[in-house]
Amino acid sequence: MLIQGVVDVNYCFLDVCVGWLGSIHDARVFAQSTLYDNIEHHHILPNNTITVSGVRIPLHLIDFTSDQRNYNYRMCRARITVEIAFGRLKGRWHRFMKRNDMNVDNIPHVITAACILHNICEVHGEHFNDTWVQNVDSDYDQPVTVARDTATGPPQNVRNALIKYFRHN
Repeated sequence: MLIQGVVDVNYCFLDVCVGWLGSIHDARVFAQSTLYDNIEHHHILPNNTITVSGVRIPLHLIDFTSDQRNYNYRMCRARITVEIAFGRLKGRWHRFMKRNDMNVDNIPHVITAACILHNICEVHGEHFNDTWVQNVDSDYDQPVTVARDTATGPPQNVRNALIKYFRHN
């Protein structure tokens, strides 16, 4: 079962989409999620912007193709944050790494509840033993998506402005 998640810098899940079969492509899961719908209707990622090197930079989700993985060290750190959050989630609940014999209709609820419990643990600073993730696979490929022009010119302008900014800071 696929899990799509958006996390913050504190490894807490801000949005979770659970319930698609593993054979469904990640991009289709994203396109069918409430997150995608909320982004399309501007309920998430409002038009707040900052100006970097003369280019307005909107809030945005970070998503890479394999060709863009070396985009920038700082962007890589943001992706690692997502991987760490999923690794910690699976580290806390090793049950997700084994066969689950419950009714398949209940699995999304169980995973969503685990994400909520994970957030409670993270927010309250509950101890996390790093050895819990030793056998957890943390390679979560992100779906390939096409960036949209929102508050700025072409998305390449946004990326290039951030690259220039990061180079000097």
